[in-house]
Amino acid sequence: VSLAKLKEWRDEAGEQSNEIEDTFREVIVLDDDDMVLAALLRNDKAQLVQMKIGDQGLIDNLGKVLFTNYVLPFEIASVLFLSAMVGAVVLSKKN
Repeated sequence: VSLAKLKEWRDEAGEQSNEIEDTFREVIVLDDDDMVLAALLRNDKAQLVQMKIGDQGLIDNLGKVLFTNYVLPFEIASVLFLSAMVGAVVLSKKN
């Protein structure tokens, strides 16, 4: 749905739409690498916003933290998981 179509629907609804807009606001977000276009029904102009570029949520950062700060707990958890898998295979084997 384009911004123009949303404005057209809002104009057709007239004054009745104010009550609806107060309870339910549409936000359109188009993600294009480093730009986000957010258009609210109440605004007449689209707002162009620069996205923050950060390191949060990257798997590379998770790997660095696991293998630097938490090496021992990570290795203990992996050995425990491996032994649980071996135990499950042994228990499921028929004699």
